[in-house]
This record gives sequence, C-alpha cells and structure tokens, in this order.
Amino acid sequence: MINIKDEAYLKAFGMNLRKIRMEKGLSQEKLAYKAHLSLSQIGRIERDYVNPMIYMVKIIAEALESKIYTYGGLFFKNESVTKQPE
Repeated sequence: MINIKDEAYLKAFGMNLRKIRMEKGLSQEKLAYKAHLSLSQIGRIERDYVNPMIYMVKIIAEALESKIYTYGGLFFKNESVTKQPE
C-alpha cells in the first residue's frame, strides 16, 4: 500500500515528467518509443497510477536527454522541475 507521502512524491514525479516531456516537444507516444516502454506505462506514470522502478526512471531520463539526481527523492534534473513535497 502506498502511504499519503508516497502519493505526493509520485504525483510530483508524474507532473515533472509531463512538464519536461512537453517542454521537449514529445508526445507520450514518442517518449514511449524512445524509452522502449509502452504508451500506457508512460501515461500511468504521469498520472501517478504506478510507482516506476528505478531502471524505468533511468531509461525515461535518457530518452528525455535529461539527468536524474537525488534530493530526498528522484526527480529529473531540469530548471522547471516542480519542488518536491515536504
């Protein structure tokens, strides 16, 4: 079961993913193709329905030509990234 704090992190992660994907001009379909993931998986991650495995975070970041970093949680490194929940 996911606790409330985890839900907040997943929501922030999904929002950041969508924001960066859109800034890069990629559709969910194009990102899924580049990351070798299913279109539905990208959608579920963006809508915080699933908790992506670390290797998925890595391949999505590579597909977005972004980096990931740790700061109390995993988020894509991009200047427009939403701050994580407290």
